This record gives sequence, C-alpha cells and structure tokens, in this order.
Amino acid sequence: MWFDQIDPRDPLQLTPGVYSLLGRYYFRNNANAWLWVLMGNDKTIGWETVPSVGKIPEFGGRIQLPMPKGEVAFFVPSPDSQSGGSLESG
Repeated sequence: MWFDQIDPRDPLQLTPGVYSLLGRYYFRNNANAWLWVLMGNDKTIGWETVPSVGKIPEFGGRIQLPMPKGEVAFFVPSPDSQSGGSLESG
C-alpha cells in the first residue's frame, strides 16, 4: 500500500507516480538483495505519515533470505525517513 492513493471518484483509477531506480541481485541459494532510489516524493503516499524532503533522493535496501518454511527479509530505508528498519517473514 506504499504507493496507493486511489481516488474512488476517478473512473480510470490512475495514481500519481514517483521516479525510481531498483536493482536486484539473485544469489544461487535463492537469497536476493535489493537496492533502490526514489525521487520526487514531496507528498505523503499511501500509509506514510511524514512527507519526504523535497529534491533529496531516498535510498533503501533489502536482503531476503530463504528459510525452511518461507523467507525472512530485512530492509533499511534512507536515513531521513522517520521509521527504522523492520523484520518481515513470509
């Protein structure tokens, strides 16, 4: 729901976008690493409560590791974000 800003009055259900760059690397053991850069996010989007800082790009990363019954992932947002890293399992 990060980029979700659907307006129920809009019949085409178009949402505003952001400029971004995403890189992923897949390891042989099914683990993967993601790095991303987001630009142009000067408003809150989706469930965000704090807007980004104007023209400063946001950076982030994620490491996803296979587990016997699913996966575990750690992500780190850019330092200017108000939230810290998180632990997800799936």
